[in-house]
Amino acid sequence: MDGKTREPDILETMKAELDEGAALLRPYYPEDDDEALHERAICLRPWRYKEGRWPNAEELAWLRDHPGRTLDEYKAEKAAAAIMAREAKIKEAAEDQAA
Repeated sequence: MDGKTREPDILETMKAELDEGAALLRPYYPEDDDEALHERAICLRPWRYKEGRWPNAEELAWLRDHPGRTLDEYKAEKAAAAIMAREAKIKEAAEDQAA
C-alpha cells in the first residue's frame, strides 16, 4: 500500500452483506442454491437497515412458513396477538373480581 487509507468499496460491502444474509438464511431454505439465497437476502436488506439487524430465527421461520408475506406483517400479527392476550387477562381478572 502507498500509505493512503482505502475508502470502503460499496459493492464489496453490499456483497459481504448479502453473503452474511445468505448464510443466515441457509438453515431455513436448505434447498436453495447460493444465487437464490442471495436473492432472498436482497429482499431482507430494507428490513436490516430499518431495524438495524437481520431478522432473528423466529422471524426467519415465520417468513419461510408464510411465503409472499413480509416481516412488517409478522410484526403486526405479533402486536395484535399481544393486545388480545392482554385483553384476555384483563377480562379474566375482572371476572375473578366479580365472582
